Amino acid sequence: SPVKEIILIDDNYDSIIRKTLNNLSIRDAESISYGGRKKKLLAILDRVNNSIYWLDLALNVVRIKKTHKINPRTMFYNEITNKLYVSFVDSPVVMQYCFDDPSDPSVLCQCPNINGFNQIDAMTSYGSVLYFIDTAASIIKSVDLEDKQKIFTQHLSFGRDGQGFIRQ
Repeated sequence: SPVKEIILIDDNYDSIIRKTLNNLSIRDAESISYGGRKKKLLAILDRVNNSIYWLDLALNVVRIKKTHKINPRTMFYNEITNKLYVSFVDSPVVMQYCFDDPSDPSVLCQCPNINGFNQIDAMTSYGSVLYFIDTAASIIKSVDLEDKQKIFTQHLSFGRDGQGFIRQ
């Protein structure tokens, strides 16, 4: 099987750092988030080990945190809130972890009130608004992270007018 590596290239292309996942004890690295210039850390979601690994920019492991649930799906870092958001397979739950101190994660939201929303396949943000994508249900939802009530807005649903109708 091919060797899986993490390769980090600095802004000026002066230095290239590479390490294999095996050397870092990471078994899966499909979801990687960068903490930005202020944090200078990478967060890697290892779905096999149910863990989040924080690495410095020399690719040394700084800390490891087990996810509160098994089967993590995807992860996203928001610079405004300084939090990592982690979703789980077959679950509408999103956990939030403080980027600097992940010791006390909390539930950002549990979304059973969202009709047809089964699991979160991907996340992204624009400012303080976090967008969730459920590809199986063809739905995009968003929530403003600065809003205390965490009211969700639906932006897309399957088919015409969200009814699943198709063109004949």
